[in-house]
Amino acid sequence: MANDPTNDHLKLQTAVHNSLRTWHKQDSTAEELLESLLIVQLARRELPNPADKANRRMATNAVLEKALDKLAEQQEEYASILRWRFISKDTLYVVANRLHTSPDYVSRTQRKAIGQLTAVILAEEAAARAEHTSRLEARLKAPAYSRLFGRDALVEKVSAQLSAPESPWLVALVGIGGIGKTSLADKIVRQIIPTLRFEEIYWLDVTPGTLSGRFQSPQATFQALLSDLLLQLYPHTTIPAATDEQRLTAVRRSLKERPVLVIVDNLETASDMALLMNNLYDLANPSKFLLTTRIQISRQAHVLPTAVAELPLADASAFMRYHAQETGIEAVAEATDEDMARIYRLTGGNPLALKIIISLLDMMPLEAILTGLTTEHTVAVAEMYRRIYWQAWQTLSDDARRLLKAMPLVGDEADSEYLAQISQLPQGMMWRAVEELRQRSLLEVRGGLHEKQYRIHPLTNSFLQTEIINLPQDGDEKT
Repeated sequence: MANDPTNDHLKLQTAVHNSLRTWHKQDSTAEELLESLLIVQLARRELPNPADKANRRMATNAVLEKALDKLAEQQEEYASILRWRFISKDTLYVVANRLHTSPDYVSRTQRKAIGQLTAVILAEEAAARAEHTSRLEARLKAPAYSRLFGRDALVEKVSAQLSAPESPWLVALVGIGGIGKTSLADKIVRQIIPTLRFEEIYWLDVTPGTLSGRFQSPQATFQALLSDLLLQLYPHTTIPAATDEQRLTAVRRSLKERPVLVIVDNLETASDMALLMNNLYDLANPSKFLLTTRIQISRQAHVLPTAVAELPLADASAFMRYHAQETGIEAVAEATDEDMARIYRLTGGNPLALKIIISLLDMMPLEAILTGLTTEHTVAVAEMYRRIYWQAWQTLSDDARRLLKAMPLVGDEADSEYLAQISQLPQGMMWRAVEELRQRSLLEVRGGLHEKQYRIHPLTNSFLQTEIINLPQDGDEKT
């Protein structure tokens, strides 16, 4: 994990002084070359052979030269003294004679100049880090959560695993559907980005089953991910990749040249997992992969599975109250701790299940909801979800049902124009249906002020296809 030099001004000032003193020295230490600075790392990437000693020094000197130019705009004498002393290697007496002053004045001014130069470098570094963070966060979709509950320790643990310079090269977040693996992965990535551990971040979504109910073959899944990654790696360049092997070679070359973090979200079948473990491991080092999957996988030398468990009662209760307040479900304000515990005992600490049940409290009394579930938490997860979804389905208006039934056509996500097209609802009715589904936690809305994207959870998609559209599902159990 890269250190943030902006946290220690005095330490950086010493490093800047040492870097000036070794201006003409090629065999320098990392500190003398200011290697912790992103602006230095970026300068190196512009050179043909960044590992070469001469080029490493050239990149550092280029950063110092730019900073000296900016310093000259503020204090020309400061910049001149530093150039004479460290680039021209003039003595204090020579500089003093040039300025018609004393060596003591030059020495004192030099110290002030180094402090001011450090401030200039810090400003450049802060701007570069902000741009880097903004650029990589733009690769991510707008988060579907506003706050995570009970996941702080897991975020720190996985962030540390991914930030380590050695293995594991592949880390998998493993848990049942609706447990919040995608949100957790998003939170982890957002925490890692500012550390500068990875030069690039790429997010890949595994395409869910189609409306036919059938899933792609494992090889087709891998090739689709490979093509998606290739487009993200080379967005403005035409890559000669007519064959599968050429695509693989181009991706491998790019991921081996620099540390990149690739997120592969929503792996659903065991066959996908087995094939991808081997193929992704071949692409890793120094790059790393973060996977999300429902499939329990055995720990291997090259993949570290990390279980995403249900929320404990305290966090689940806090989450339910927060979600109710966020969505305006006023009835939950009357709920006692025992009411929350009863919901928890029947559904467990699964965030998606809790969200849907809380949304139902806007229309149904708690007793009716709980009676419609089960009296034992030992009920199969799939059956629990089926009952929860049926309750939610029965509360929907005809327009909301019509829009929800059309959502499996979307695939990953879609804009409002496509929603209107597939639902054939007039604008006014469609927006009311969108709000109704969002209120029921059946439709996820992402995006900012000017653009929104809409999607459904894979579990919602599975319920629609098996229970509503009555299509067979191939592959593994979707729990």
